[in-house]
Amino acid sequence: MSSIFAASPIAVRQATEEDYGFIRSQSGRLSGVADMVWHDDASISRFQDAYIEAVITKQGDTSQACLLVAEDGNKELLGFAGVERAVDNVTNEECGYLNLLCVVEEAEGKGIGHELLNTAESWVRDAGLRLFVLDVFAANSRGRAFYEARGFAEESLRLVKAVAADGVEEETV
Repeated sequence: MSSIFAASPIAVRQATEEDYGFIRSQSGRLSGVADMVWHDDASISRFQDAYIEAVITKQGDTSQACLLVAEDGNKELLGFAGVERAVDNVTNEECGYLNLLCVVEEAEGKGIGHELLNTAESWVRDAGLRLFVLDVFAANSRGRAFYEARGFAEESLRLVKAVAADGVEEETV
């Protein structure tokens, strides 16, 4: 991926069916940052694969969802982001939801994620929505710092404990 380091402009555009293979190929990258205590790697991978398919399936009506890709001047894909309409859990108002954001490892720190997030936020703003929300894996400290530096703040935290029917607690994975 030598073009990532070239001084070529980055373009963010709506994904097409031709981009879906690239998006699917990044599933391992996304599941690799999960590090979930009570779920094994295979379960996380299956979840991430299914989640990506669900996001792809929502494409079509760009007033409801938008899947974006970032590419360099040589048309090499560097990352993607998905945004959709959702409902805020507290106010029940419609909001924008960032369902996915991924940058290829070689392009990290080059502003790709920032460009994708800005474009997704513009979609939310253009839709007239007040809130822009997302979920991030708790163990993804780099992702959490990225979002916090761009104005996102924690509102809730989900805790999980495995409870065995026989009363014997499981050990973490």
